[in-house]
Amino acid sequence: MGLLESFLNPPNEFRQAPFWFWNHELDEETLGWQIAQMRDKGLGGYVMHARHGLITPYLSDKWFEFIRFGCEKAKQHGLIAWAYDERDWPSGPAGGKVIAQHANRLNYLRFDVEEIQGPCRVSFKDNVVCGYAARPGEPFQRIIPESELSEGPWIIGRAIRFECPAILWFESYLDTLAPNACLQFIRSTYDLHEQKLGDLKQLGLAGFFTDEPAFSTYPDDLRRIPWTSSLPETFLATNGYDLLDRLPDLFMPGDKGAAVRYDYWDMAATLFETSYFEAIARWCESRNLELIGHALGEEPLFFQFRCVGDLFRYLKNFHRPGLDHLGLHVGKGHPGSMSPKIIESAALLAGRERTMTETFGVGGWGLTLRDMKWICDWQIAHGINYIIPHAFYYSVAGRRKKDAPPSEFFHAPFWPHYRLFADYTARNTAAMTGGEHVAPIALLYPMTSVWADFVPGDEMPAAVKELDRSFWSLGEALLRLHRDFVIVDELSMEDACLGQGKGTFDIGALHFEALIIPPITALLADTVDILRGMAEAVPVIAAEDAEIHLINPGTGDLPERIRWSDIKGVRIARGCDEADLASVLAELVPDVLIRNAPDVYYLHRRKEGKDLYFFANTARNPVETVVSLRTVGYAEIWDAETGAIVPAPGQRSVKGRLEVPLSFAATGSALLAIDPSRKPETTPVVEFAPAHRIAIDPPFHFNPDNGNFLILRDWRMTMANRDFVTELRYSTQFVTTETLANMRLILDGVPGQAVNVHKAARPIVAHDADAIVLFDGDPIAEELPWEIDPKFRVLDLRGRCRPGTHVVEIVIKNNGWFPQPGLEEYAWLAGDFHVDSKDGSACLVPFKGIGIGPWEDQGYPYFSGIGAYYADVQISAEKMGRRFVLDAGNVGGAIEVEVNGYTAGVRAWPPNRFDITPFVHEGPNFFVFKVANSARNFFEGPDKNTPSGLLSEIWIEVEK
Repeated sequence: MGLLESFLNPPNEFRQAPFWFWNHELDEETLGWQIAQMRDKGLGGYVMHARHGLITPYLSDKWFEFIRFGCEKAKQHGLIAWAYDERDWPSGPAGGKVIAQHANRLNYLRFDVEEIQGPCRVSFKDNVVCGYAARPGEPFQRIIPESELSEGPWIIGRAIRFECPAILWFESYLDTLAPNACLQFIRSTYDLHEQKLGDLKQLGLAGFFTDEPAFSTYPDDLRRIPWTSSLPETFLATNGYDLLDRLPDLFMPGDKGAAVRYDYWDMAATLFETSYFEAIARWCESRNLELIGHALGEEPLFFQFRCVGDLFRYLKNFHRPGLDHLGLHVGKGHPGSMSPKIIESAALLAGRERTMTETFGVGGWGLTLRDMKWICDWQIAHGINYIIPHAFYYSVAGRRKKDAPPSEFFHAPFWPHYRLFADYTARNTAAMTGGEHVAPIALLYPMTSVWADFVPGDEMPAAVKELDRSFWSLGEALLRLHRDFVIVDELSMEDACLGQGKGTFDIGALHFEALIIPPITALLADTVDILRGMAEAVPVIAAEDAEIHLINPGTGDLPERIRWSDIKGVRIARGCDEADLASVLAELVPDVLIRNAPDVYYLHRRKEGKDLYFFANTARNPVETVVSLRTVGYAEIWDAETGAIVPAPGQRSVKGRLEVPLSFAATGSALLAIDPSRKPETTPVVEFAPAHRIAIDPPFHFNPDNGNFLILRDWRMTMANRDFVTELRYSTQFVTTETLANMRLILDGVPGQAVNVHKAARPIVAHDADAIVLFDGDPIAEELPWEIDPKFRVLDLRGRCRPGTHVVEIVIKNNGWFPQPGLEEYAWLAGDFHVDSKDGSACLVPFKGIGIGPWEDQGYPYFSGIGAYYADVQISAEKMGRRFVLDAGNVGGAIEVEVNGYTAGVRAWPPNRFDITPFVHEGPNFFVFKVANSARNFFEGPDKNTPSGLLSEIWIEVEK
């Protein structure tokens, strides 16, 4: 499929494939319905992910029946199915099965020091890998157990091995440095899939997602280093000297240990790569499957190094190198600001076209489609092209809703409009995948310095913190200067050679015009030799003229020192901020210039004879700018929302460059396609100029879809023990002023049968263990179809809510032979009411009209859903025959506009403007504004940072 066709009708390969949390008791009917929902909304696949709350036993025969079902359905519909390789995370324990054997558990090493007085005998416990002794002020010497020390003061060092303590929900973690332990994981998970399901590719499985493997886990202890029993022997065979002789140098400050520290981390990283990543990648490739996912800690440098050593080594084993982007953050100043660039860079260096992101996790229940677009735009501009939303929850019942929310699935009010977002991201990723990546600058990855400088201890060394800060600052500054770059590790620098063009160099298929060296403290001696050969032919720019150590791997020798000014041709910058970098890069012709818009990021690719530029405005305000491109040709704007393609207004050739004016809405974007074989076409910028504005004034009649909600969270609880039965009685109340219609009670975690009682025992004790729901003292049991979540119960209160005070009671009884349940989640009233406050308690009244502003402040504080505003507008005859544009202004959520019964459009992000010309007529016109907010109000209650509804005045603009 060609570029244009894939943009207009993106195949599933470019569509989102969410984490699909399998977190309850599974059944094929529900799975099939959810697959149909995803397909209908433009998703291209899914990652089947065992998750908190799962009742169907993980890796059981029943489990594999559902995996088979998910694969077969994907194959049937042309979707892409992935299998997650663990229960919860991180990958490796196989649900705890593999690490049940202590031999497969990760170990650490720490160095303890003790001052003693001789003469004495020194003994060591079994967990001491090696012992050392030294006189004060002298170096440690290795000693054997039961050594006799002479009279006087001594310092004893013990290298103590200890097992990885419990992490998260696992007793320990997998020894990812040990080939046999990793093999046990592969056998227990990957091989088991094949044994149970047969030919996985034929079945319809695309591959496996491995999640957050590491050789050091959270919470971190900076005094420890990862360890495995084979490490000393492998280290000796690789480096030619005994690590155990030099362990004190590794743990003690000073230049003497710099090379030893490098060799140790190099060894640990190599063992991790070969034991875990290479082994799993080989398994997948031999079956024509892909390995996707991400490692732990791809954020700051010290996270990368502490968790995995060197991301670049592992990412090349992924067929789609990936990252985990958590929270609502993009751009400058947050820990993950450079993470997508590292992933993109590793993929480019490894020759991988696809990169993936697991994104939106812990974004909170206030997440909107606008937020999601904002985050995705920023990642796409940094080279990410496969989006895995975190997450689509099979169920949010009980504690599941608190598992790194939100669910972007059918639980979200904006779900009816998800196709708009899915099509938008698919078109952008289809256009910006493949071809040639254009980024003229290489930025050196400073992990050698981190390895050499990190000395285990109570705190992260100041030198490592400064390396991290300066590298991140330099990268952020380059991005805000619109000087795109590829981060290059030292192993990749071994392949660097001078390019065919003057002043250029190549690494594989990548072409560069400059190399920037961030502030560093150490570098491989071989890398310095490469730089000596490049510096007179290619701009090599050091951020500062610092003294650095030259590391010769495999020697453990005291490093030589040099300064950058000692190397002929190296240019010295004055620092890492934007002004310093702009000055030193002034002679380098920019690929892209974006005037006065530091928060706009871009990606440039060449494919099928076109130059493609994706621009993302990460600012929360509109931006007007002109982009200047180092190319000349005919420019088109490809609208990823609609698929429309139009000439770029105002394009012109200026001194051998193409200039295009661009207007970005807040968090807006643009995709430019340049055809160099055609000349620019002078297309004037035509701005809509209204002659009149018609205000649509409140109050509006307001109708929340299927009614409003009231969270019941203030309960009074009493307890009574009778014989061997415990009764918990919860009660709450509310007031109504008039008879209310459509009333329901929504319950989460209050089942209609015995709680925590085995099915076989229910006939015996059910009368003592069932939950009873009372309304004004009368039992209610008539259930209505589910709402919000299939596992929620909906009880019928219709005809019961007359004027007065009403009491809701939930009575939970339990036989003492079983665990005691309780009310752990909110309950909700739903119906046709408006919430007033009366003496601090909720008072429910019939629907009222509302005005402009958050609907949370106007009687709908807990309403998550689609709220419809109704308005009549009179349009006079003299205004007809002109163009009409409706400006909805600031909207808290996605908005759909109907005019006289016709849908004028849907906007899920700014600008909230609609051409309503075809739908208006002379006289009265009937408008409906349907706003879909986030799920926060329902699940958590209102938050001032996520207001819902029509938040500013609405105008109809009439063209001159």
